[in-house]
Amino acid sequence: MWRWLLAAGVAWGCTCSAPLPPCELFGRAGAVFSGVVLDTNEDGRGGFSKTTLYLVRVEEGFHGLAPEQKEVFVDPGSFTSCYTYFEVGKKYLFYAGPGAVASVSFTGRRGEAVAFPSQWQEKKDLKVYSVPMCSGSKDWENAREDVDWIRSRLREETSTRVFGQAVQRISEFRRGDAVVPLAGAKVFLRNGDAVQTAVSGADGRFAFEGIAPGKYGLHAELAPWEGSYRADFTVAERGCAERELPLLSRGEVRGVVRNKEGRPLYGVGVELLRVLPGGGVAKRASVTASTDQAGVFQLRDAPAGEFVVGVNVEAGTRPESRWPTTFYPGVAEPRKAGVLRLAPNGKVEGISFSLPNPMVTRTITLRVLWADGSEVGGSALAWAERVEPSDGSYLSGTAASKSEVWLSVMQAYSYRISAGVYVRGPRTIGSEPVILPPGSEPVKLEIRLRENRPSQ
Repeated sequence: MWRWLLAAGVAWGCTCSAPLPPCELFGRAGAVFSGVVLDTNEDGRGGFSKTTLYLVRVEEGFHGLAPEQKEVFVDPGSFTSCYTYFEVGKKYLFYAGPGAVASVSFTGRRGEAVAFPSQWQEKKDLKVYSVPMCSGSKDWENAREDVDWIRSRLREETSTRVFGQAVQRISEFRRGDAVVPLAGAKVFLRNGDAVQTAVSGADGRFAFEGIAPGKYGLHAELAPWEGSYRADFTVAERGCAERELPLLSRGEVRGVVRNKEGRPLYGVGVELLRVLPGGGVAKRASVTASTDQAGVFQLRDAPAGEFVVGVNVEAGTRPESRWPTTFYPGVAEPRKAGVLRLAPNGKVEGISFSLPNPMVTRTITLRVLWADGSEVGGSALAWAERVEPSDGSYLSGTAASKSEVWLSVMQAYSYRISAGVYVRGPRTIGSEPVILPPGSEPVKLEIRLRENRPSQ
């Protein structure tokens, strides 16, 4: 019998904030290697029922592996909320945690013995490496940038650096063009008593090149914005650290939303969206708020800059929010929207606009079958993706016991309908998409998956 010892500090925490660059991941990892997944004891029960391992054939060891290590086990985050999955037969770049533990026996959550493939008994001396969801590991097709940097690092062609972006307000849920860069912020990089400074550019970017490896503190200031938090980190030799430094403006936009008859609307999601430098409006909202019983919304801690206010811009019209996309002062097109100019800590009040009548929904009932026509059962899933306009409104549903999935969609839109089921591997067996044109009547569809039910 052999036991996989889950020790404190072996599995990384499940922060999963903004992805770290390869030059930072490499310096933090206990081992970095590429390899193909050969086998697994993943059986579809998830990560809390037992220890799960994947057997990996090492193709290239970049850091932390001995030359003779041709096979290793990786743990995808057993017994943690960071549990992830890998696909047998697929190649990955693995960033393993700093702890590697030789395995001696396997147990379940309550200590019960767990059966493993018999061929693994000959591999009891292999090392186990922790590669949970937030480790930075990725499939080989998406690892080209990482591998190029790693190979440059091994040739000693990289320099030690700290870089990043000064921004106005940032949230893990408000990414992409929702982030407002801040130019002219003074950035301080501290190493003991030594301090270096830089000024963020028009895009908020800054960099400190060719610094010495070591422990650093980083923060930014620009009055009247509130200064950023201090980021503390260690930079490895020829590695890097990348950080976003948020400086807060306490701006506010306040207004009211009504229906066509002039009555206030409760629970409407209102969005503050950037006017982009090259023209047009951001697809992601920088700040959101919902209307109260009086139809009043307050968009607080708003950044400085030029913005528009809208409803159902980011996600589009959908069954739970059926108003058509509308911009203040009550127009459908962003180019006709009223532009608000917010100074740092500035306020705009008195915004008032009306929404058109809510759009109407209809129901799709899907009967999901395996390729041979047999019923999938209660594990079937279905998705509806709006065709025109293509952004937003991605809907999903889960089947009942009779292989039927119910989806509610908007009558006015065309949707791309597909179905699938998760099977051991783990992987998804899906269907070919079916295009459903606009219409008002309920629809019943039969949809078949590409494969038959896998053998157990």
